[in-house]
Amino acid sequence: MSMNKMVLSKNNWLSLAAAATLGAFFLLLPEPQSLTNSFVLGPVQLFDGETQLPQPQYIEVRQGLIHSISAERPNSDAPFIDSKNPDGSPQWLMPGLIDAHVHSWGNAQQQQLSFGVTSAIDLFSAAAQLPQLKTSRDDLSQAQQSDLWSAGTLVTAPKGHGTEYGMQIPVLQAPDDAEAFVAARKAEGSDFIKIVYQSERAIYKSMPSISQQSLQAVIAAAHRQHLKAVVHIAEQVSAIDAVKAGADGLVHSFFDSRISATLLAELKQRDVFVIPTMTVYEAAVRGSSAQQILLQYPDLPLSQAAKAALAGAKNPRIPAHLYQNLIDNSRAMHQAGIRLLAGTDAPNAGTYHGLSMVLEVALLQEAGLTFFDALHAATAAPAKAFNLPQRGRIAVGYRADFLLLPALSQATDLLQAKVYKNGWAVKLSKSPPQRAAVSAGALADFRHSVTPQQGAMFVASSDQMMQGQSSASASLQSQGSPATIKVQGEIDTTAPYPWAGVAWMASPDYLQGLDFSGISHLQFQLRGSAGQYRLLAFSEGNQRPAEFSFTATATLQQIEVPLQQLKGLDPSRITMLLWTVNTGNANQTFEFELTAPVLLANP
Repeated sequence: MSMNKMVLSKNNWLSLAAAATLGAFFLLLPEPQSLTNSFVLGPVQLFDGETQLPQPQYIEVRQGLIHSISAERPNSDAPFIDSKNPDGSPQWLMPGLIDAHVHSWGNAQQQQLSFGVTSAIDLFSAAAQLPQLKTSRDDLSQAQQSDLWSAGTLVTAPKGHGTEYGMQIPVLQAPDDAEAFVAARKAEGSDFIKIVYQSERAIYKSMPSISQQSLQAVIAAAHRQHLKAVVHIAEQVSAIDAVKAGADGLVHSFFDSRISATLLAELKQRDVFVIPTMTVYEAAVRGSSAQQILLQYPDLPLSQAAKAALAGAKNPRIPAHLYQNLIDNSRAMHQAGIRLLAGTDAPNAGTYHGLSMVLEVALLQEAGLTFFDALHAATAAPAKAFNLPQRGRIAVGYRADFLLLPALSQATDLLQAKVYKNGWAVKLSKSPPQRAAVSAGALADFRHSVTPQQGAMFVASSDQMMQGQSSASASLQSQGSPATIKVQGEIDTTAPYPWAGVAWMASPDYLQGLDFSGISHLQFQLRGSAGQYRLLAFSEGNQRPAEFSFTATATLQQIEVPLQQLKGLDPSRITMLLWTVNTGNANQTFEFELTAPVLLANP
């Protein structure tokens, strides 16, 4: 979930003929003729989550549950939905997708459902939402969001991964605390336990980790309390420790090395499932699948938010050839019979809730899974691995959570799906909700206050929130002409992502942005320690910022930033603008002054 993780670890491509069909995406399929969640639908070609049935079937749904599946149309008084294509051929029916690795906040569950993800596995979120999640997923009424099972608060060490997001969470101090720690998570409503672990033998160390003894103690405590325990790993030595400690699943794979015969044997013998999260790794390491599958086609009606989230995630610090290790490791695990589950790690950089499941299915195919094997990894397999009741299958007694599609032969066909949740046809916008718009003019008036006129706050910011050692402080210089914010500090170049400077934030919680769509340029003046500086711009759901570099001197320089040049930024939901000194070859102190930024309207 962190940018640090990207440093650690984090073909079935479309033919030109297939690309010609993309203009039909989000096709409006026949609407159900019933105002209830009871109906008969057919005839359909059926992929039930496990296998393809050889002949077309009719599905009867009663009050949101699948009542019967038969080759003949049932004698029923329920409304009938004719699911033939215009040419008379039957459409396809398959279970709703299950994303086995997400982090849900804001409108994530609505985004998931709009793209056919009817259930999802959350692997770190606020514990306060857990009781509500349990209540909503038991409801058979008309739903506007996916069902969610969650680990709630993860298990991590003091200052470990998960503590860097600005919110206070409990941390595990020692192995003896494991039983009580797990009990507290269970009491909060966690459906399973997620553990963050890095072996002491790992070559690259990022953030502090619990010990191997604590790992073993937490897994044992989870099992005693009848909870599954899954482990976040980023390299092979950590994976080996986690599997031998009794983990039920690994919630990432690794690309630091090719998988060993020893680890394959352990995974197989212990029946450990693996969520490779191909999409988030591919975006960071190779960085081409979103462009090849989705973004290069102008007729594909993606929102600006989706395009921004999927673009510009490649991490130049990671050699692109390392992604081949992940492909080869996933292929080896699949060939050995290891259970692979489709999970995207959305909304990390290069991902988008729901939509990234299309990429995950395609990337699993690249790793050697057949198309229907990949669909199994995105439906029945995660339902079984996480014990999700009545999900992941088209079967009698199961939820009527399914996708109706004109065709089903490649990953992008999923984008044409009509989505049913609890038997109700889903009508959700695939675009996120509109945000309040900023106005042209100054963001602040530093003559009177550091509080912005638009947005929530200006605040000193540094990589200490990611366990870096840089520092920054800010003070208002209201008596000068022009008035400025003065920023002083030290940049630590040894951090994976060093920064130190001052940030404007659209909202206090960093989760909700403001709409800059009507703004063409951002203008400001800056003077300070001579050298290179950067403006980092963040938008909702994208943890990797867009960057603009510039040079500063001891005299005020006016800088004008064209927003359209900020690759990977969604201007309709900007959350933070950060002015920071650039990194050099050694630690350095710095000082700079920034005038109130001004927004210039589109002509």
